[in-house]
Amino acid sequence: MADASKSETSALALSELGAVAGPALIVGGGAWFAHTNGPGQPVAFATVVTGVAAAVALPSLGHWYAGDRDVTQLLTRGAGAALMVGGFAGALEAPWSDNDPSGLVVAAIGAGIIIASSIYDVATAPRAARQYNARRHSLIVTPAPLATDRGMVSGFAVAGSF
Repeated sequence: MADASKSETSALALSELGAVAGPALIVGGGAWFAHTNGPGQPVAFATVVTGVAAAVALPSLGHWYAGDRDVTQLLTRGAGAALMVGGFAGALEAPWSDNDPSGLVVAAIGAGIIIASSIYDVATAPRAARQYNARRHSLIVTPAPLATDRGMVSGFAVAGSF
């Protein structure tokens, strides 16, 4: 059974959904954490952590749907997340009286990397679907062994899909 064509609209929608899901979890979990005392805080914190993981992975959904297995943007967002988390951790460790914004600056740079990489994945998801469809509907010429009455011989096979 041949693979079906990939929809540019579906690829775009999946990447858009993925790009929104992570930040939504981060903001929702952060708000919950800020207004919760006691037993609800671990769950709120877990929601924020899940949001960071989703912000790293899910914007690539459209590319994965389109058969694109390049992980460059995923790794870029992972580096951005490491900067963001490290920056926030540094800001929380610094005494408030120091007025040292360096941790927050690092966190903002990390968040900017995540946002830029997510925008790139969303913007290029339809192209990934087009490229998949172009590869699927192309003429392929490849060396192939051919069976004859005298045994196997070298030859070329031509395959195409329309």
